[in-house]
Amino acid sequence: MALALALASMAAGAQNPGAETIIRQQPAGTLHDNYARSSYYFYTSYSGALYGLDLWSTSRYVEGDDGCVYLYNPFSQLPTRTWLKLDPAGNGKYVAHLPQAIREGETYDEEGNLTKKVYYAFPVKEYETSEGEPFCKIDTLANGTVKNEISFVLRNDSLIMTDDNYIGLMTEQMKWTGYADTDIKVGKVKYKANTLPKDIALQDYRLSYQTKTGGNEQKIVKMAFDNDGKVYLLNPYNNSTSEVIIGTYDGNKTVNFPTRQYLGPDWATTHHLFFMARGYEREGQQINYTDWYDSFKMTVDGDKKTLNPQASSVIIINAGDSLQYALSYYFDPTLTRYEDLSLTPSAPIIDTMSVQPCTEGAPGFISFFFDRYDEAGNLFDNTKYYYRLYADDDTTPYTFTDDNYVNVSTPMTEVPVNFVDYIDFFIYTLQGNDKQLERSVNIYDGSVARWGVQMVYKGGNKDTVSPISWWNVPTTAINAVTSPTKKIVGTEYYDLSGRRLNGRGDGLNIKVTIFSDGTRRVTKLQGK
Repeated sequence: MALALALASMAAGAQNPGAETIIRQQPAGTLHDNYARSSYYFYTSYSGALYGLDLWSTSRYVEGDDGCVYLYNPFSQLPTRTWLKLDPAGNGKYVAHLPQAIREGETYDEEGNLTKKVYYAFPVKEYETSEGEPFCKIDTLANGTVKNEISFVLRNDSLIMTDDNYIGLMTEQMKWTGYADTDIKVGKVKYKANTLPKDIALQDYRLSYQTKTGGNEQKIVKMAFDNDGKVYLLNPYNNSTSEVIIGTYDGNKTVNFPTRQYLGPDWATTHHLFFMARGYEREGQQINYTDWYDSFKMTVDGDKKTLNPQASSVIIINAGDSLQYALSYYFDPTLTRYEDLSLTPSAPIIDTMSVQPCTEGAPGFISFFFDRYDEAGNLFDNTKYYYRLYADDDTTPYTFTDDNYVNVSTPMTEVPVNFVDYIDFFIYTLQGNDKQLERSVNIYDGSVARWGVQMVYKGGNKDTVSPISWWNVPTTAINAVTSPTKKIVGTEYYDLSGRRLNGRGDGLNIKVTIFSDGTRRVTKLQGK
């Protein structure tokens, strides 16, 4: 009876705090930032239950002025950007009294109205269905009550979960959403990241390498030789000046990059990154990794224009310093000095499967592919690559302003291809396509009958442009979408891996609106 009453009360929301209690801002107190977190996670997706060990995630917690401890992002697989409150229990022990409102999402009701839902952190325990499928639900104790707290201990700058249960993400009715974490450990990183000298002059190098699937790939990276025999290479994953790989040059023909170098916390990927390298053998599509290297050696030509790798080797930008948890691979990488040339881009290709007109109260978007190389095979430098939009027959480029585009601080007619905010400007990675890139931009002017896209390149101290590619806005599209006979009967959200979310998540989301006639509308949007 006690269990039934407790569940009924929680399902009715009588004891559940509202969205106003979600801790979105950093609490006052001492921040322990850029710590490393590990946890075991469990979540369900369309492909079934998935378990894993998450290592070297970026994390932080606050020792509050109020005596409490606050843990940021309690779920490893669903960043909430909120804080879980832990109350003091004496002798370095802390308890999360649950439920706590931890996340707010959006969905549509049966009438097509946008509504908000609150999600909660609550203890759960793993069970199995009659078919043997694992799932989580509220933990019922031996006395028939419901477990409603999770224990932690704070010692030696480490915050450690001491409870056997999972922390689950629950609906207002206390139904499990598919996300849970246990054995959470947050601790200080013992490594110190490299720094880039202020007066170093970085140069552009072309990094040529094989991908994991055997394809050929190129990108531009930054590197410098100083006068004291040191070599500075920015993390090829993102060219960040705060993530530096340091090597030595013997003045003759060898550059030596020690491995397991700590590159620092990277909140964009939510992991602490390391420079690693090892050998490998390729058998068709199968890769067999061999020994980890203590150093990665490259031979250098006399004028430092080309660096060649040791045979059958791979550079790995890794989350962690031991287990292979790669964010990027560079098989048999070669570095060649990049020459700044005036290159002419080809006309972009409109992605007709990923365009949408403006609808009443919602922007449309236009997506397009563009070439990474010119006709002679020269690689475009993305830092000098732009695109323009044209509206109808206007011969001047469309101007982006902060009237509609929240992250455009000054009017802009040429958009850098690397510019992204995942609100109005999007970047996509094309799997299996090493010749092109894709971009998408929101459009807000529903009166435009056709949109044009043009590429602009500013290399070699000269501006060159491509022909304009046009997309004719369907004349019936808006009427079809806003027809009063079509009602919204459902809305689904997915992340980029295809995992269904319980409302809008963080980062880029795929929103699928389902109408009463069975049609679906797919929208790309930034999560809350």
